[in-house]
Amino acid sequence: MKTKSNRFLQLIGCIVMLAVGFFLMSDIDTLISKNNGSLEDYNAALSINNNEDIEDGYYQVTIDAVFTCFATESSGSTPSSWYYAVWLDDDSIAILTTDDKETVKELDRICDDTWAYLNYEADSFTLEPCTLDISASELIKDSELGIMYKQSLEKLGITDDNFRIRYSTLSTKPVDDLLSNVIIGAVIFLIGLVCTIVILSMIMKERENKLSGFDTPVMADADYSQPMTPLVTKSEARKRMTDSIIRKSYNSMIKKAAFCLVAIIVCIAIPGGMLIYNQHYSAITNGSVNRFDMTNTDGIDNVKNNDAAELVITKSPSMIYSYNDNNYYLVENEHSFIAIMDNEQYTEADTSVKNTGSYKLVGYLEAPSNEIKGKLKDYFAINSDEYDATYGKYMLHVQNDYNGSGFPIEKIETTAIFFGIIAIFLLYFGIDYIVKSGLMLKKLSYLSDASYAQMEKELEALGVRKYPQNLYLTENYIVLLHSFSAYKDNSKKENDSLFINYHDITWMYPSNMTQYGKTVNSGITVYNKTFGAVSILSLPTNDFNQNMINEVYNIISQKNPNILLGYNDENQKRIGA
Repeated sequence: MKTKSNRFLQLIGCIVMLAVGFFLMSDIDTLISKNNGSLEDYNAALSINNNEDIEDGYYQVTIDAVFTCFATESSGSTPSSWYYAVWLDDDSIAILTTDDKETVKELDRICDDTWAYLNYEADSFTLEPCTLDISASELIKDSELGIMYKQSLEKLGITDDNFRIRYSTLSTKPVDDLLSNVIIGAVIFLIGLVCTIVILSMIMKERENKLSGFDTPVMADADYSQPMTPLVTKSEARKRMTDSIIRKSYNSMIKKAAFCLVAIIVCIAIPGGMLIYNQHYSAITNGSVNRFDMTNTDGIDNVKNNDAAELVITKSPSMIYSYNDNNYYLVENEHSFIAIMDNEQYTEADTSVKNTGSYKLVGYLEAPSNEIKGKLKDYFAINSDEYDATYGKYMLHVQNDYNGSGFPIEKIETTAIFFGIIAIFLLYFGIDYIVKSGLMLKKLSYLSDASYAQMEKELEALGVRKYPQNLYLTENYIVLLHSFSAYKDNSKKENDSLFINYHDITWMYPSNMTQYGKTVNSGITVYNKTFGAVSILSLPTNDFNQNMINEVYNIISQKNPNILLGYNDENQKRIGA
């Protein structure tokens, strides 16, 4: 049964591999055009399209004018990608990004030649333009890269009034990766194809050679179609439990479910309490907040992390770094500071400075972590003492509605997300324990009071046999209690518990799991019309475990001579499975 499910999942995995491989190979036409030097010219495509934006895709572009390298992306302390503002033939500006150092040298050379021409030191643009194969894609205007791009151009006096600024990215990396992507795609596709053929052949083979073992002929006079009926309610089944291992197993699941419930309440209460505290703090201060003026350098020793603060700026902030969804800006007035803002906050500040000449940033003080401080020191190429002397001990984390309570809304949101994820897992496990404890009571309700009392008595007798995964074989009953095992299908709640007389078992078969034609798990599944198929034991295949499984198999078959044994078509038809 479990093998069928695994085969299905394996087949899905193979189909996914085929799809991924086919997707990666889909650029083979572009690769051929690149190798033949026949990619469409980007400047020509713009001209044909009346200089309007064109579709994303692969092109060839000739660069003969570069304004600046406005950003780099680093891997550790070494730049790994460079971003340039390039001048296209239609007098528009676009972004060119590359991770090839030779290309960087060429672009830097062209940049020097461009400014030599603009400064009347040369009669023309570079005499050695650079031709590149690129992938063109649209850039989000309000993204971190888009903002840095715009700021850099504004510093050079380049605006929409004198140039057309295109928010397009021309990248050499996707083109450089075409060959490797196609090769990887072909390998993945071939592996997926081979695996699909192998798994389909294994499925066909398993259909022909189903699990059999300990097979016996079908008893012609046995009736396997009659289901059992409950003899007591679940409430009555719970009340008649005495201080036995059954009661302890049930109580254990209830305690775990209760623990999950309490833990969920705590997970909700923590961020909720932070919000309530914020509201309470705001109420007792009547909304008035005493904010520290960051230009007051003499009072910096009297403040601490998360204190409310403000800073009036007269120049637009300049983005210098982006990390974990936080944008770090350089703010320069009489002194220099680092401010943390999102795109919306930056736009508001930038607009106000341009229109009114100033803007007040409000939020809370935040000491940079060692990691962030290290990144900023690398950016400014200074040491720790120079950093503290120049940019101060604290950054300003901009948050307009911060009331000085000590719980910034960003931290409340982060806390809520963290505990929310934990609460979801706890909810899953809590519901699982409740469902399985309810199913345990339901299965116990099929036993009469006398049968249940006899089963409890036999569980405490000296002759009871105990096996892994909380399996007990008494004189007359199979008792399976809740347990967790990596070798058992715990997701199927029916496998969690069982309380049944040997004579109520109608079918039993080895539930072995195979991988690549080799048995890796050996187990036993019993079947009853009421409870369905229940895996009572599943262990990794070795001689010791196999002997144990054979022992359990033989005991059950001896206790009930009428039981159907073996997984075969005849037995399946007999019980109607």
